[in-house]
Amino acid sequence: MLTIDEIRRRWGRSTNLLKLTDTPTKSLAGAVEVCNPGETWPTGDNGPLHPLLQVCVDELPRVPEALADVAYLTIFGQLEATPRRDQQSGNYAIWHPWDSYSEIRWVARGAPTERLSRPDLSQVPIGRGFVQWVERDDVPSFDDVCDAVELEAWPYDMDGARVEGTKVGGWPCLIQGPACQIDDIGRPQPFDFVMQFGSSDNLNLMIGDAGRVYVTRGMADRRDHWDLWEDVH
Repeated sequence: MLTIDEIRRRWGRSTNLLKLTDTPTKSLAGAVEVCNPGETWPTGDNGPLHPLLQVCVDELPRVPEALADVAYLTIFGQLEATPRRDQQSGNYAIWHPWDSYSEIRWVARGAPTERLSRPDLSQVPIGRGFVQWVERDDVPSFDDVCDAVELEAWPYDMDGARVEGTKVGGWPCLIQGPACQIDDIGRPQPFDFVMQFGSSDNLNLMIGDAGRVYVTRGMADRRDHWDLWEDVH
């Protein structure tokens, strides 16, 4: 049976964990302010998309290889038009990336930027805040390395070893199993895991049923291909 220390030595990666802070930063949760010149606010079939995250790559303690040529990564999503209510946390917004509009944008390192003008999104409000990224050691799940190890050798209890929450780099914390990009005729496509973005009480945001999304970037000649995958309970 492998120990957590052995897993960390063989497959450990650094990740950048999101923490909200009162100190002004260029990384933002629940807001997007930066775009490429000429870009306008993205829209879906219910109007403007909601800004969910802006990652300033220069603020990451450890930059993953997939973002080496990126200055900013931004995520938008179409939220349900009517917030739902929970007895404990009050109103919260719902995001279903699989069956609604979502958009990933990026600004290349060294490229010019413009300030993005925010439309009125008060109908479905979510929280917002400044983001501090904290470096953590991360380990994979068995699904991430199943080609290299037998299931019998994998420890049953991984609590505390894997980094939960919204993070950039590291390994995805899978709920239902491995995400896989498929081309038009059903072939799996290689990709780099970029980050995961989770449901958040602080933002009053629920992704599906207490789920999360993974952002991936294609490899080789698919480097400009970004995808967002929903994973829920």
